[in-house]
Amino acid sequence: AGFYRVRGDCYAAMNNANKAIEDYNVAVSLLQGPGGDLADPAELPASLLGRARSFKSLGGTSPQQAKQAAADYQQYLQLVSREDWDTAQERLEDGATRNPYAAWEWGSALRLAGEWKEAAQAHALAAQAFTEIGDKARSVISLIDAGVDLAAANSNKEAKELLSTAIDKTKGVESRDVQLLQRVIAKEGEGRMALAALLWAEQVERGKAETVLGDACVRLEQLQADAVAKAKSKMVLVPENTGLKFSIDDSTPALEVSCFRFKNPVFLDSLGWPKDLQEKVIRLETLR
Repeated sequence: AGFYRVRGDCYAAMNNANKAIEDYNVAVSLLQGPGGDLADPAELPASLLGRARSFKSLGGTSPQQAKQAAADYQQYLQLVSREDWDTAQERLEDGATRNPYAAWEWGSALRLAGEWKEAAQAHALAAQAFTEIGDKARSVISLIDAGVDLAAANSNKEAKELLSTAIDKTKGVESRDVQLLQRVIAKEGEGRMALAALLWAEQVERGKAETVLGDACVRLEQLQADAVAKAKSKMVLVPENTGLKFSIDDSTPALEVSCFRFKNPVFLDSLGWPKDLQEKVIRLETLR
């Protein structure tokens, strides 16, 4: 089982998700079959995590594949819990503190599966876990994702409250990682666009919607200007990951997020927005 898991890891590093999944499938089958309990306890969670990330990295992941990935992430988080908790939820929460990245990925897999409320809960759990390790930047990104999930689930009241809270938390985020700060600003812009779309759809708050939209566009324009300035100063950025794309750090590149692109359904698809929420933001941008 360990051999198949390691070879799966190698395929994943080579950006070959399909071959990786084949090996992870064998590893998981062996580890969950007769005698599997005699293997290193770390092998099963590692195999499940590898398979989940490979499914998530497939181009055009199907809802069924996304559900399998979500189930693998959930089992992984429970298995890496450090304590013998009484409930599965407690094990999930503890597992998330050990790997907040996997908790965020679980939320994004649930989003791909169309399970929006569950995605919001997972992203909120990731936000809490990132906060506990002192990673405010990724905590804010996760919290905004949770707000977008709620908007996608048509839980508009909760979505507006959470998005407002999360956007406010972007103030004062600091990091030496330039690309991470850019992703925070881009995610803030996405959160503002989602909030503006919800406000505009309610009609009675259209003035506020236009204010939020204006703020989003200003912030995203500042992001682009800052990127140009850094390019002129020849600031060296971290090379892009060439392996599988599954992480909170592998989402839509920050410099591709601009106000006018929220009119483009293809771009909104890349963000993982459902059609209903896409229609709301496009209507906002075309009718305001």
